[in-house]
Amino acid sequence: MRIVNYFEYENKESIIAQLEKGAHYWRAIPFLLAILKDNAFNKLFGNGGLYLLLEDEELVAFSTFCDRDETAFPEIGPWIGFVFTFPKWRGKRFSEKLIDYYCNTLAPELYPQFDKVFLSSDEKGLYEKYGFRYVGQMKGTWGDDETGVYFRYIGKSSDEDFEGMDRTLVKIITEQTEILFKNIEDQIAGAELESKLDNVNNSRFLFHMIHSADRYFVNPYAYRYEKMIAEDIGENYSIISQSREGYIGDDGFVIPREVLVSYLQYVKLKVMLYLNTLTDKELSEKPKGCPHTRLALILGQYRHSMFHSGMSEIFTFDKTEKWLPYTGFKYIK
Repeated sequence: MRIVNYFEYENKESIIAQLEKGAHYWRAIPFLLAILKDNAFNKLFGNGGLYLLLEDEELVAFSTFCDRDETAFPEIGPWIGFVFTFPKWRGKRFSEKLIDYYCNTLAPELYPQFDKVFLSSDEKGLYEKYGFRYVGQMKGTWGDDETGVYFRYIGKSSDEDFEGMDRTLVKIITEQTEILFKNIEDQIAGAELESKLDNVNNSRFLFHMIHSADRYFVNPYAYRYEKMIAEDIGENYSIISQSREGYIGDDGFVIPREVLVSYLQYVKLKVMLYLNTLTDKELSEKPKGCPHTRLALILGQYRHSMFHSGMSEIFTFDKTEKWLPYTGFKYIK
């Protein structure tokens, strides 16, 4: 058997034909076929490929290995997706051959900046057999249904290291981050958005706060702004200082509350997923390419978020003479 990348394979027509013939086996196959026929693969998944396990010319199993799958988190990846083995070949762990190829061979070569591989799936108890660890549920890009998220260290099983590592501090940070996001959510829900300071309205200050968490919480040096997540709001609206390049003066645009809420939920999902894969040891280490430790990045966002939440609170009280809800330790049961 051999593993080949569909995009480098000389007989693509044969693969398309085999996928079409087996489309009734899994509802995701027609979706994948449409992506391939529309040449939309890289637009949706970024760099990477569709990898095929072949016996001579027969398609045994396949999956994707790309920048992203059901998420758009540039700092968290790479992702394995569309894992499928044809029925006549099942029971022999052929999918594991692909997964091991990604984790042990492709990932160190194509993604040297990462130390983990991620996978989303509704299958419970399956991927743990392949060295993955379940970290939580998330909403996928392709619909409103939630899917499970798993990770595995590059070059080894997640359980080889993760199980025995101390996560005491990470668990405390995770709880406090839940409180932080609860306060930001309440602030956005009730804030006066049109009030201005220094020619910038409060909707932009809040957008700036969310954008900062989006960019700096994980690794600012692996960050890419996903404009579609924020309803195509230009990234420069997050710049609130006239001294910074790209600053946009007051043009009358107030970022809609629902856009702020949606963007915050995206950032919260990314951050909580990230925290659920960290160990205490990693807190004192620097993400690849970044001069700051992971703990410094996290604490920096606590400081920044609460500063801007306080500013927003002042805007709102000045207009309404009412304080918005504030949540402390009691939020954690």
